[in-house]
Amino acid sequence: MNMKEINLGQATILTSPNPLTMICTENEDGTISTTFRELTNAELLPYVLKDINKEYEDAVRNLTIDTPDSEKQTWLKQESEARSYLLDSTASTPFIDAICLARGCEKSYLVGKIIEKADAYAVAVGTLTGVRQKLEKEILGDYNGTNINRHNTSCCQKTNGAGRSPASS
Repeated sequence: MNMKEINLGQATILTSPNPLTMICTENEDGTISTTFRELTNAELLPYVLKDINKEYEDAVRNLTIDTPDSEKQTWLKQESEARSYLLDSTASTPFIDAICLARGCEKSYLVGKIIEKADAYAVAVGTLTGVRQKLEKEILGDYNGTNINRHNTSCCQKTNGAGRSPASS
């Protein structure tokens, strides 16, 4: 295979585990020479960290992908009212009361579901956060080593959807 056949988007697959950078140099006669070289750890590190963070953000977003943003913005209010209600059944819960009225469900049922889903979401995001932090620490700890590459930095798996809307069950 000669260089003209290499698709730049696939160059990293065809070479080493580390991505390549293309270096263009203008020659004395005005022509351009192109060469490729592997990125150094220092050059590669920001890309690897960015990939890890993007994968993390995608995984967290996928936990609640079927829930409208405006509903997600109510989750802290729902959880706060639900936890207050558990401590004192006479606590004011106007948001939960409105949901119960609209849905025709019992407050105790909805409070239980809100707490259950809030806790499941906290565990799911906490797990993803811990894995991301561990991987980042390992990458940064290996910064001076030779194991930094974009092909072994997966930090997040698909989840079971435990973080869906607290009041949607």
